Amino acid sequence: MSGRARIIALILVAQTVANVGPLGIPAIASLIRADLGLTLIQAGSFLAVYYIGPSLVSLPAGTLADRWGVKRMLVLGQLVIAVGLLAASAATSYPALALLLVAAGFGYGMLNPTSTKAVMGWAPTGHRATLVGLKQVGLPLGGMLGAALLPALALALGWRAALVASAGLIAVGGLASLAVYCDPPDAAVPRAAAGAPGVVASVLTSRDLWLLSVATGVFAAMQTVWMSYLVLYLQGAIGLTLLTASRLLALAQLGGIAGRVLF
Repeated sequence: MSGRARIIALILVAQTVANVGPLGIPAIASLIRADLGLTLIQAGSFLAVYYIGPSLVSLPAGTLADRWGVKRMLVLGQLVIAVGLLAASAATSYPALALLLVAAGFGYGMLNPTSTKAVMGWAPTGHRATLVGLKQVGLPLGGMLGAALLPALALALGWRAALVASAGLIAVGGLASLAVYCDPPDAAVPRAAAGAPGVVASVLTSRDLWLLSVATGVFAAMQTVWMSYLVLYLQGAIGLTLLTASRLLALAQLGGIAGRVLF
């Protein structure tokens, strides 16, 4: 395997394992709801509170990736997600669980822009969009694996054990990134000037970027609501078992996998 293929594969694995736990939580939300005595709205809010983290830190995390380098931020992002999920497994109330999921989301806010920068650096000029799309396959693939695996684990050992296992998986991904990732040979040396106020201001005042962000936000909001409530709805309104409902969520993620690459 060439150096480029190895790094792209590493980034895809990192994106995938980082999403197994967070995107698998909606599949076991009914178990968490029963254990903590939550309302339906609270049980359906786990992804929403998790994504508060990326919403707040993605821009500064991209700046830090420019200043500190990809490897440091790639590892840090995965470890923050892992620690956040590990702590969330011990939560005994909704406020505590929500706060810890926000903290875990900070890690994904570090990982996602950093992994995109890594792919852009390693990808050939004519294939960058395709390879970024391949990298983004990690989101629905991780969600599919989480929906397929976490419910069975949670039914056997409890939802807390399922979160611990997913945290461990992400930590392994972080260690793999530490051991394997390297910058492309022609990569520029990270500069302290990266993310300077003038550069940040030009980003924040870009009309096209704001339009793109708003459009993306609308699509992401619909997707988040759908993922958050599908299993809860199938269990509560249709009467499906947890395993059957979660398998349908896993199956539905296949469309996202195809769309990430094709479009």
